[in-house]
Amino acid sequence: REHLKGPRHALDKMRGLWEYLSESIEGSRKLIKKIRKVKDPQQYDTLVDQLLSGKYRWIGSSQPH
Repeated sequence: REHLKGPRHALDKMRGLWEYLSESIEGSRKLIKKIRKVKDPQQYDTLVDQLLSGKYRWIGSSQPH
C-alpha cells in the first residue's frame, strides 16, 4: 500500500483484480459486490479473507481455493 497514493488508490487497484477473478469463483457475486463498494481498508481485508476462506470454489478446481 505504501507504493501507491494511499489506501484508497490500493483498494481501487485491487477491486479491478477481484472483479476479473470473480468470473472464476463460484457463488462469489454478493461478496464481490461488497468488495467493490467497500471504502475502509480493514473492512476490505475482512471481506477478502472471507472470499479466500475456502467457502467458495474456484472454477476448474476440484477443491475450494
